[in-house]
Amino acid sequence: MSEPNEKQWDPSEVNDIRETWYQKLKQSGKGEYLKTVYSKPTGTNHEKRWLVSNKEFKPLKDLLGQASDPITAKFYDDLKKQTDVEQFVMSPEIAVEVQRLAKDSIINPKNIADLMPKIKTPYSKVCVEMPMVDAVVDMRTPVTHEGISRINRVGAYITTMEEEDGVSFSFSPYFEFESGYVISSHILLIHKNNQCLDNFLHLKLANLDMIWNSFFHPSLVSVATENGLSPETFWEQMGNTPDLLYAMSVEAVEEIPTLFFAWLVLLNSKSGVTKTKVQARIPHPKLGKRERARRGRSAYTVVSLSDMEDVDSEGLLTEKHVVSAHKVRGHFKARRSGLYWWRPHVRGTGELKEREGYVVTS
Repeated sequence: MSEPNEKQWDPSEVNDIRETWYQKLKQSGKGEYLKTVYSKPTGTNHEKRWLVSNKEFKPLKDLLGQASDPITAKFYDDLKKQTDVEQFVMSPEIAVEVQRLAKDSIINPKNIADLMPKIKTPYSKVCVEMPMVDAVVDMRTPVTHEGISRINRVGAYITTMEEEDGVSFSFSPYFEFESGYVISSHILLIHKNNQCLDNFLHLKLANLDMIWNSFFHPSLVSVATENGLSPETFWEQMGNTPDLLYAMSVEAVEEIPTLFFAWLVLLNSKSGVTKTKVQARIPHPKLGKRERARRGRSAYTVVSLSDMEDVDSEGLLTEKHVVSAHKVRGHFKARRSGLYWWRPHVRGTGELKEREGYVVTS
């Protein structure tokens, strides 16, 4: 193992790193090209498919197979060969609570540290995704520069491996933009006993005191090898500079407190969470390839908030009618014995008002 020479990752610095990244893209002339690429939707129904409250919903993982980016397509091809991957889709309300937990884990890391020893990983391989509804975006690091596009949802393929010297995790994020463009990160993140692995870039999460190792994603390495190039040479031929590896690693590592800790904690919650399994939708084999891709979808489990949401067997989510406008909304509380859901309740007096829903209209 190499000596700890990690770079400290701090959420307050994310925008500065992003801004430097985008300025270099702009100077190289690649910025406008990327904006054009990212404006092209992947698949169909991108305005409706990202929320489980819409009948057109399709898991983000499924869309990776239709991506124009060859690295994303390779990632999907490798992923679909595995039959033991569980897929979880967060409801809008769960996404809001997940973001609260993520924010709390940065401000009060001891709360998460107390819970982690009691949490068991339910599956060794999972795909997990969450919608970026307005309430979630409001709690995240604000993007102040002129970016490519707002992100509608973010997902990750997370693996857990128990070894003789401890447990290791790998983390591969992927994204869907508001335009409908879908892409996976070209970066792989690995955590192993807080060790700095050889030949990796090391990022230490501020406050959480965790070291994650960053390197080119195996999908990128495969595509580079197929073209007879080293990952570094292939990276540079894509128009990237070596320091952009750090910028993209920061983009990837920013999702760790949200997707990694939160899904793990919520799936182990003692109360308040409902998990609804949805069967795969398999289109008729005589349909064309494009039509099969449009109609089909893989199996997944919707993770929803029991007090506020209902999910039917087809995966369609509807909001329960509860009051919360100037009341205390429900929230998760971390206790030494585990994570519990504290139900919404009325505080004070006055006329009750119907709470506003989260459904996004196109």
